[in-house]
Order: sequence, then C-alpha cells, then structure tokens
Amino acid sequence: MLPRLLALSALATPLSAVPLVFTGLAFLATIAAMAYVATAAMPAPRWQVVSLAFVIVPHNGEVSFTITNLQWIVAVCLAVAAASPPAGGKTRRCLDMAVVFVGGLSGPFSILFLPAFAFRAWISRESRQARWMLAAATLTATIQLAYLAFAAPAAGPSPGIPFLSAVAHVIIGKGLGGWFAFDPRPPLPWGAAVGVLLLIVFARPLARPDAMAPILILGFCALAILGAALVKLANDPSATSMAVDGYGGRYFYPAGVTLALALWIAAGDPSALSRYAAVLALCLLAANAVWHTKRLPRPDLDWAGQVRRYEAREVDVLRVLPGSVILVPPRPMR
Repeated sequence: MLPRLLALSALATPLSAVPLVFTGLAFLATIAAMAYVATAAMPAPRWQVVSLAFVIVPHNGEVSFTITNLQWIVAVCLAVAAASPPAGGKTRRCLDMAVVFVGGLSGPFSILFLPAFAFRAWISRESRQARWMLAAATLTATIQLAYLAFAAPAAGPSPGIPFLSAVAHVIIGKGLGGWFAFDPRPPLPWGAAVGVLLLIVFARPLARPDAMAPILILGFCALAILGAALVKLANDPSATSMAVDGYGGRYFYPAGVTLALALWIAAGDPSALSRYAAVLALCLLAANAVWHTKRLPRPDLDWAGQVRRYEAREVDVLRVLPGSVILVPPRPMR
C-alpha cells in the first residue's frame, strides 16, 4: 500500500524527476517511521534515542531510501505498535491505528505479527484500543491471506529436515554472529556466545511487569520475520546470501532493528549486570554497522538523458535497474 501510494504521487511530476521524487519520499517516510518509534510510550529512559536503531543495524544497503523496500521500515513500526502499551491520547491512538492499517497492507507482516497483537490484547484486557488494534491487524491479515490464496505458489521445495537443521546456523551464526561481530570465522560459536550475552541482558528485564510484554513482543516479531525469510529461502538457507551484508540482508534488517529496540529497554533496567550487558551489545551492534553496512555500486543509467531522448522520440524504451528491465511509459498527448 505505502510504496504504491508514494509511487502514484510521482504522476504529478515530470518523468525526468521521478527517481528524485521516489528517493525523497522514501527518505521522508523513513524519518516519519523513526519519529513514530521514538515517540512510543516504552518503559525505557530517554527512549527518543532509540530511533538511531534504524541506522546502527548492519545491512546490505538495499533498505535505505527506496520505496520498494519501505515495507521493511514499516515492519518495525508495526512491531512497535504491537509492543507499545495502549496509548492514552486520542492523537496517538489514531496514529497507532493508521500504522496498523498501512503497515498491515504494505507487506505480509500483519500475518506474521497477528499473535503479537493478540498477546497485547490479552494482557491489556481492559483497553478497548488494544482490542481495536487486534481487529485491525486481523482484517489486514485476512486481506493479505486472501491475496496469497490466489497468488502463484513460490518455486522451490518445501522446508524439511535439511531446512530445520540449518535454522540454528542461520539465526545464531549469520544472525547473531553477523550482527555483533566483524565477519566471525566460524560464525556459529561467536553467535552462540552472543546468545548467552543476550540471555544475561534480558534475564532481569523479563521479570519486570512493565518490560516483559514489550521485550517478548519485539523478540517474537524478530523471530517471525527471520522464520518467514528462512522458509522463503528454503533451497539453501545457510548460503552466503543470508549473510547480514549479502543478498538476504534486507530480511535480517527489521529483525535486527527490533532486537536493538529490545536491547534499549534492557539498558534502562535497574540491574547493573543487565544494563551494562545491554550497552555492550548495542556498542557491538553499532560498531559492526560501520564495518558491514554498505551501499552496493550502481551503474549510472542517465535517467534524465534517457527521458530527453524518449520525449524527442529518439528511443522507444527506458532502462531501469536491473539493467535488463525496460519501461515503456505512455507518451504525452500532443
């Protein structure tokens, strides 16, 4: 929904300006997502700083400022909407509902996160807003499931024993190992060590009534995205494409951001051990982002020059990335 609405808005601009409009709107949408997360009523001091989680998670450069991949940004907002305590103000309640509708119709995440909204509604039984958000998430998930029922099935084998045996390697090795280390060799032992660190981080906060639900919901949403990505790539889930900075890096991105949000909640815990362990994990995450995150090289397709030649009727098609894709936009009526 969101990428298509932003793309439609570019119809009001000259064809030569479309890439600039796409990038600018994606930038503004990302800033809006960061503001939404930063203003959530989470049980953590100086929660506003947490918007930096969008930029301290290592990824392969495909997510930032691209309307096609805004669904990964919106997925984080949807997870925060499920994890946040019910809002008291009318403006925030309306904003939360808008995020559930837009996020639920901008990707498959309403299907994946539906148990999280049900859990929030169950523990907030006295909140009418939590029930309304569950109803909205159920509606969007139903729409997505109805669409998937008529979509062509994905190619590839169904997950089986080889797939299940690789899940731990991918999540622990390429997920935790890749997020928190500079290209570890081998990644699995380091990822297991990071897993032990995270157990220390969340041991005390999970005993707090105010912190337990947000951490559990954010963790569930992260695992739901990773599980869906592994099912999608069941052909070879342990391949290098699932590395943080590889082809599958965008699948890891929202899971990494939600984990960073949970770490910030733990960093505000009164227990010194949990607090310092969470700060250490966040520092490792940020340092690794500097090491791993990159913008892949893109060939210059000279879009403006192509448009000028197209409007002068010197060429009949326009090339876009990847270079084998062509567009044939309608010519203006004369």
